[in-house]
Amino acid sequence: MCNKYKYLLELEDYQLISEICEGIIDEIRNLPSEDDFEKMAEIKFYLLAASTFDMEMQNGGLCQFIVNAGKLHGPLLEKALCVFGAEQHQKLLSQFSKDNNIDFRNLQKLAPGNMDPYSMVDDYFELLAKYPFCDFEQAYYELDRACPLVVILAEYVRENISQFLPH
Repeated sequence: MCNKYKYLLELEDYQLISEICEGIIDEIRNLPSEDDFEKMAEIKFYLLAASTFDMEMQNGGLCQFIVNAGKLHGPLLEKALCVFGAEQHQKLLSQFSKDNNIDFRNLQKLAPGNMDPYSMVDDYFELLAKYPFCDFEQAYYELDRACPLVVILAEYVRENISQFLPH
């Protein structure tokens, strides 16, 4: 690993994940063409999905994740949680998905609104009234207190740091 990136290993878990994800987003923004997007390592997209899920859970819950980021990150989420070793988080999400007939691989049907803020608010309140998000969130927060997802992600990133650095 280049000395330029050694400081990353010294960061707190949340800071590490934030820095790595910002780097991945910068890498995406600076791609010369859409064809290069396909060449990026899949693990980077998994990290974006899992960290966005965790951030949305900490800031607003599962309904907020679905409305704000679900269309982009939902299709990768369950696999991402498994890849990083967050099996308990994945099982909890999978059970909620099964119990409520929600397919995280296709959340477009669940929250069809576009990025228009009014449409997103409408989707949010419709979903909130329809699904038992509070039950999921209570279980998630209990699990996350005992085994924080950000810690799981940070441990994986530290052990595999070269996979997440720009190429």
